[in-house]
Amino acid sequence: MYQLKLERFDHLLVARFLGDLTLPEAVSLRHDLELIVKQEKAKDIIFDLAQVDEVDSSGLGVLVSVSTFARAYGKRLILYRPTPNLNTALEQASIAGFFPLLEEDEDLLAMMPD
Repeated sequence: MYQLKLERFDHLLVARFLGDLTLPEAVSLRHDLELIVKQEKAKDIIFDLAQVDEVDSSGLGVLVSVSTFARAYGKRLILYRPTPNLNTALEQASIAGFFPLLEEDEDLLAMMPD
């Protein structure tokens, strides 16, 4: 089971994720994230991944699918603070460069409205 906590700002939305990016969560997570893309006005959706426990190919597939889905709506899915385990999985799957990435709190703060 996972949790998503949404924080809305002017032109961006921070979706804080807690849980696993694995097969058991993949279908419902993809659905939830696609709803967020459709319903939220924010152009940038910051997906905070600092609390990801486990990741597998299904979880990576969700990230790629939702990122592509967001682009079709003129939005960006930006990965924020991915765990070392997730970074390794992205690199091993050769998709690390596919996503805009924020690694530090300062990077997120620079995107916040004044």
